[in-house]
Amino acid sequence: MPRGVTALAKTREEAMRQATEGVAGFRAIDARQIELDDLPPLAGGPLPTHWAVVVEHEDPEEEAKLPQDPDPIDKCERETRLRYLTLSVDPQLLVTGTHEEFPCPECDKLIVLGLPAPRDTRYPQNVQCPHCRVPLTRSRNALKWAVIPRAPRQPGGSCIFCGASADSKEHIIPGWISKRLGIKTFLTQTSSGGRVVRQQQPISFASHRKRIFCTGCNAHFKHLEDAVIPLLVPMARGFHLALDRESQQLLALWANKTAIALVAATDGLAGAVPIVHRRAVRENAEMTEGVWVGFFSWRGEPAIATSRFVSADDDRASAYGAVLAFAGVGFSVKGFKRPEPAETLDGDVPPFRQFWPPRNALIEWPSPATADRALLSVLINFPPVRRS
Repeated sequence: MPRGVTALAKTREEAMRQATEGVAGFRAIDARQIELDDLPPLAGGPLPTHWAVVVEHEDPEEEAKLPQDPDPIDKCERETRLRYLTLSVDPQLLVTGTHEEFPCPECDKLIVLGLPAPRDTRYPQNVQCPHCRVPLTRSRNALKWAVIPRAPRQPGGSCIFCGASADSKEHIIPGWISKRLGIKTFLTQTSSGGRVVRQQQPISFASHRKRIFCTGCNAHFKHLEDAVIPLLVPMARGFHLALDRESQQLLALWANKTAIALVAATDGLAGAVPIVHRRAVRENAEMTEGVWVGFFSWRGEPAIATSRFVSADDDRASAYGAVLAFAGVGFSVKGFKRPEPAETLDGDVPPFRQFWPPRNALIEWPSPATADRALLSVLINFPPVRRS
């Protein structure tokens, strides 16, 4: 039995097209409008037209491997109606954001911010002044924004994100992954620079640590780890999900942060990630235009791969890369020092689903194609660059 996905569209044809747009190998075979007329009205205005769309893989063998819904249309209808019924009894869920204006504590120029809804706000809040570029922060109970103090760079043993003394022995592979997915394996070999590296001391997936973070950055990134757990754990377990742009960006940011740590923890690659990439993740919670992130379905034992590519002909082509795969999910990150303006980062080809730069409004998970250890060199060396 195929699966059902929800689409927002004016017509049945548009809904069926939207449900399979950017999802190679899938086709829509049926669609029915979801009846919402009997639901209580919402303060946000009339509800858009929702459709329950039935999709299936064109290859029967691949289709048989995917999760099955006994009644896909009924499932979509029930979930959609439940979501709007919840909205009707909890007005706070209708709040989409807040607006705030204040003078920068550093340069005194006016800053205008569009912030998340109160229920979605994570603390500490961190932004950057658009005028003087100073990083600002506000804790949960603070009324005013304050400048994030920049710690002086210490000679040796510096935090990879802010330059302070690396006084925190951080998990390179986030510790919650092992705890929640029960992964206790030891990695006897990894891949670095395109070659297999046999570890003199096996790496424990559950407790791979290195002193590359400061205490402040360690605490700062905890909110990011907490935010991806509700998405990444179901993905790793092969559950069926529809990932919107916001979810893709969150997962991409987490993958970029984790990739930077993996590269920095690899002997000989400590300085491979440009400082502008590290600061963008730490201070602005965003990726630079030179970063590409792809996720893929994984089968087999956990795997780590890191790389550094330096072009003698064109300094722009210098890049770093990292792959981390475990349970049923994996990601590949490529970061280019200075991408050529005439080139586009685009790698939405099997087994990858491109999460960054944003390409698909909605991505269905699991990915139809599955990777394993035999594809590890492809996953780490794949060049996601094409001419515009």
